[in-house]
Amino acid sequence: MFSLFGKKKLPLVKLQDVVWVSQAARFTALVSHAQKSIETKPVFVVYFFENTQNLLKEVFKVAQKPYRFVASADDVKDDKHILIFSAKEFIYHSAKLKNLFVSKELELFFAEHYPLNEPEEEILLKLGEISLRAKAYAYTDFEDGLLKHFEGDKILDLMRKMGFNEHESISHNLVSKAIKEAKKKISEQVRHEQKANSAEEWFAKNYRL
Repeated sequence: MFSLFGKKKLPLVKLQDVVWVSQAARFTALVSHAQKSIETKPVFVVYFFENTQNLLKEVFKVAQKPYRFVASADDVKDDKHILIFSAKEFIYHSAKLKNLFVSKELELFFAEHYPLNEPEEEILLKLGEISLRAKAYAYTDFEDGLLKHFEGDKILDLMRKMGFNEHESISHNLVSKAIKEAKKKISEQVRHEQKANSAEEWFAKNYRL
């Protein structure tokens, strides 16, 4: 039997989770990895909350490679700058990004997870339309609401038992599964989402333990 609405489109670019012990370690690594990647390929950084934009402005001050916060179409250029977008700006400029970077090898870093799946999936769909050679990474940490509320302490304890320190990360299917399960539980509760300027404010407005 066919659905009247057709099948839901799935992102063609797989998202890899990279989890750090602390927020400071996460943002330090994000700047470092973005700078390393821009030497050989275009790099996009995407954030969801205004508070994260302010944090990115602070941490990128130490960057040795050129970067640009995208506020208009004039900022979208293929000129060896790390391009930093709000999620809204990335979607809005995706057609121009496709014209500039179609089929190129490139990397996208989410500076944070959004508590619901749909906003990230929309960006990954657009990224796949730009280039199927793209790689996407989601950077988060154990101070983030997603992991703080859902099994994060257990994973962090395991990391410490394995000898991980603050400047090391974990990237594993079990962690990605835990994040997906957390988002599923959140989406089951949230009926009328209220927007927020930070992840902490979002959880305060939308999710009750």
